[in-house]
Amino acid sequence: MPNPHGEVPGTGEYRSCSLPTADAGKPCCTSDGCEGRCRPRPGSLPGKPARGTCSSETMPGCWSRYDEGGNYLGDVCI
Repeated sequence: MPNPHGEVPGTGEYRSCSLPTADAGKPCCTSDGCEGRCRPRPGSLPGKPARGTCSSETMPGCWSRYDEGGNYLGDVCI
């Protein structure tokens, strides 16, 4: 049974929820403009400017990283 933080003691397992977003499909350059994350278009290269669309759901544990200039830095999931 998960504790209040979503962790299942003794298993190394973490449970989380993914919730729908109201801005799904909205054009974006960084995740700051999205309820979830800004998913870059396929073929976007790290270190280059990237445009994408806001995700249709929140994704706990995953982030698309961008620098201050809107350059896509890659995805991180834990």
